[in-house]
Amino acid sequence: KGDLLGNNNSKDLALEKAIDTLYAKFGKNALTTSRKMGKENDK
Repeated sequence: KGDLLGNNNSKDLALEKAIDTLYAKFGKNALTTSRKMGKENDK
């Protein structure tokens, strides 16, 4: 699952945990938004 955001460093693993939590609470729309936010943070 680490390759979802391109690599496996601890920041991304923490972000994935947050994404999983949002997905569990809010569903796919929250997951998509969180992934966009994560990509913006990588810039």
